[in-house]
Amino acid sequence: MSAANRASQCSTLRLSLGEDKVFEPNTTLYAQCQNSYYAQQERNLSPNCVVRPAHSSDVALVVKKISLLNLAGSQTKLAIRGGGHSPNPGSANINNGVTMDMRSMNTVTVSSDRSIVSIGAGALWSEAYPMLDALGLSISGGRLSNVGVAGLTLGGTAKLCGSILYHNIDFEPRRFVLLLSTERLCL
Repeated sequence: MSAANRASQCSTLRLSLGEDKVFEPNTTLYAQCQNSYYAQQERNLSPNCVVRPAHSSDVALVVKKISLLNLAGSQTKLAIRGGGHSPNPGSANINNGVTMDMRSMNTVTVSSDRSIVSIGAGALWSEAYPMLDALGLSISGGRLSNVGVAGLTLGGTAKLCGSILYHNIDFEPRRFVLLLSTERLCL
């Protein structure tokens, strides 16, 4: 992939999302993101830029823009990072592509009747446990608090609808729904 094509990927995303959500090499925020991975194998990968969405509409926009770039022949690759704890290279970062870092989407909310917990795609267990503990609720999750909820639950997104969901959510797998913007991806 040419340098011009790599620059085009990131500039397209920057124009769509804003300067504060797209980080390129040789910037402080890019370096902070790269250095915060658990495994050296992930830190060694070099995306063309890191995108940090704040809302599901940002996620939808990134996917749309990358899809349009690819339709135009760009061959843009996309990696999605939840907490960044996986030791497997390429599971949450990418060489010569775009890494979408979900860590700004880290809210934990509980419904008023306490029957539904919504956890953002970038939340860590250290953000979920205290909120639930304070309400006398519990959840099956990671033993280490710096592990991302999404990555552990989905096995690094290797199988969105595979047996990994039954491993972590075996009590009622039909009630587990993944949402991207307003689209249902998996039941």
